[in-house]
Amino acid sequence: MARPTRKQQFLNALKTAGGRCSNPTLSAELGWDDDIYWRIHTELWEEGKIEKGRGYGGTAILTDIDAQAEPNELEAPRMFQNERELYEPAVRQIQLNWQKGHRLDACHVENVAHQGARETGGNWSRPDIALVALKTFEYLPNRIMEIHTFEVKPHYDVTVKGVMESLTHRQFATRSYVIYYTAGKKLSDFPESSRIEAIASKHGIGVISAKDIEDYNSWEFICLAERTTPDPEEVELFIKRSLGDGTKTQILKWLK
Repeated sequence: MARPTRKQQFLNALKTAGGRCSNPTLSAELGWDDDIYWRIHTELWEEGKIEKGRGYGGTAILTDIDAQAEPNELEAPRMFQNERELYEPAVRQIQLNWQKGHRLDACHVENVAHQGARETGGNWSRPDIALVALKTFEYLPNRIMEIHTFEVKPHYDVTVKGVMESLTHRQFATRSYVIYYTAGKKLSDFPESSRIEAIASKHGIGVISAKDIEDYNSWEFICLAERTTPDPEEVELFIKRSLGDGTKTQILKWLK
């Protein structure tokens, strides 16, 4: 009997898990490295055989099965007491993990919160973290530049304010997110969780609940961000005003 292909192995493992499984758990079950896992994941998603769902590290879902599964509880992570302490760990996790899970060809992540008194266009006009990425498609001729923005909120500020700040970034971003560091708790444990999810869903803002800001596998995607097409002039202005020289140089290299 012929050995199952990697795609068959992926689908069989997903069926065994009830049709729905977090990407970290499924990858560990298959015993594949990240490159192989995400290549097969992307191919199956493009073929319409799986869907992407929210959950810790993202979730793979069989398109013909609506199985519900609660992710395993994680031990309480190290506590962070200051919002500024969260920026660099979040940058590291995004740089290491975001590209593979979002089908990006290349990406560069920058902490843009520490810009001092630089003029950026008013209140809430600058995100905490910005990701600039390049994306290509098989049947489209042009390379697409993506800008994803992230607001980062500590466990003592899990409020709808984070969603509203992220909403202002859609002026220049293709996707906008707010990351709530929940210090080992679920987002639903916080009083404003329902309002956060309702308003974010209405306006297309991505919501991530991070039990441990230093462990991407603990990041739960509560709401998926909708893609927008911002005015190119606004994108250009954001790049000029808010991004560092290293990021600008990387963008110019991509565009050559």
